[in-house]
Order: sequence, then structure tokens, then C-alpha cells
Amino acid sequence: PEELWTAVQSRLATRDHAGSKSRRSRSASLLTGLLYDGLGRRMSPTHAKKKDKRYRYYVTHEQQRLDRTEPGWRVPAHDLEQMVLDQLQRFLTDDSAVHDATGGRDAGEIECVLQRAAASVKTLSIGIAQGQRLVLKQLVERIDLHDDHIDVAVRMLELAPNVDALHLLSFPVERMRRGQAIKLVFPGPEPVAANYDHRLIGLIADAHAARKAVLEQTGSLVQIAERLGKCRGNLADMIRISYLAPDIVAAIVEGRQPATLKRRTLMAMQLPLVWSEQRRQLGFA
Repeated sequence: PEELWTAVQSRLATRDHAGSKSRRSRSASLLTGLLYDGLGRRMSPTHAKKKDKRYRYYVTHEQQRLDRTEPGWRVPAHDLEQMVLDQLQRFLTDDSAVHDATGGRDAGEIECVLQRAAASVKTLSIGIAQGQRLVLKQLVERIDLHDDHIDVAVRMLELAPNVDALHLLSFPVERMRRGQAIKLVFPGPEPVAANYDHRLIGLIADAHAARKAVLEQTGSLVQIAERLGKCRGNLADMIRISYLAPDIVAAIVEGRQPATLKRRTLMAMQLPLVWSEQRRQLGFA
């Protein structure tokens, strides 16, 4: 019942943290019973000690390794757990994704679904292992590791009582083997060659220099323009350009601006002062 679910989540979220470190160290690894390697073999938690430091892993269960020609998998537990928690929380906080995964509910039903999702996120984010483990057991059917991605099957029935279906969360990883151990990392974006536009960069520099010169003067913009030997309209445009959003300036200096953004384009624009509008008009949104 909704009342019981809410009460349990609240109790978990507000549980006393005293002694939580020792409880976490004794608690089972978060993904126990949910994890399978790239060959569909169950994986179990284990650990190793080096000096006084304890390292946790998930390894292919020995009884599952019937074909000894295929090596078992071993992945660092903390890294994998954090990846799964991050992706699960990202899904549960995306109202549109949750709504679509439940097949579309009416306003009353979806409100209850989103409340359950929010309660689960709160427990997952608190960092208390027992609460995280409980939510994972309720929501996750299984987790499958692959060479280049991870699949997390989410039970939608736990969020929407009338939806007996699994929703698959799939996210890319890079699998790097070092001896028997396998390290999983999120792949970074493909590197993009810098496109330095020195005329555009020079315009930004000139704009900041113009603003500095104006701030050091007194009088109207017309008077200042006359003293500096500048056109008043051009000087006003330069001052406006000097107020580009910092991230846009950084992108231009680093050569990451859109190909359509040129010096003449920027000079001809009636540039808004609101940064979000600048990003939209210049192609950074």
C-alpha cells in the first residue's frame, strides 16, 4: 500500500547514521544476486586485501564456470555499483522517461508513480547500504555486463502496480582487461578537432578592450567615442559583445564554436544580454 511504501522509505532515509560505517562494512555488496557477466554467468562478491586496504570485486561464480576455456570476469565492485546507482537515479528523476516506461498513465496514476520514484531516489542518494540494497532488490530484475555496455532490467511493477513489465536501461561502458581483472569506465566523447577562428578570437579581445577603455572614461557614450576616435554605434556593439556568456567565450577561444559563427555574423547580430538567449541564437544550446 502507498502508506506503507512511504513510511518505509521515510524510515530508511532518516535512519540514524551512528555506526553506519561498521554496518556498511558488514553488509552484503549491493548487486549480490543481480549481476551476470557477458556470458550470462552469475557473478558473486569477493574481496582482496593489500596491506590494510580492502578491495571489493564481483567475480564469475565458480560453479557457473562449466566451460573452463572461457575465463571468469572480475570487476571492481565500487565502480560498478556507482555506475548502476547513477543510471538508475537518472532514470527515476526523469519524469518523462518514467511516464513512457509505464505505458502512459492518467494524471492521478502517474502522480503516484512519480512519488514512488522520488522516494526510491531519496533512499538511493542517502548512501546507507541497507536502504540502497532494499530498493535495488525491489526495482531491479537483473544486471547484465557486456563488452561495451551494461543492461539494467527495471521492474516497472514496483512503481506502477498495473504494469507487469521490465524496462531496460542500457548505457555504454569501456571494458579494459588487466590480467584477470576487468575495469569498466564510461567512454568519453569523441575528440573533436579544434577550429580556431583567429578573427573571431580577435573580436572578443577587442570587445573586452573596448569595454575596459569605456569604463575608464567619463561622460556619454558619444563623448567617449569621440575621445577614443571610434564610431559610437561600433563602440556600442563592441561593448555588447564583451558581455558574451563566459562559456561561449571559452568555446570560441578553444575552437569549439559552431562552424556558422563568424566575426561578421557576431558583429551583425542584435546580441541579447540574457545568456540563455545568446546560447540559443549562436548555436550553443
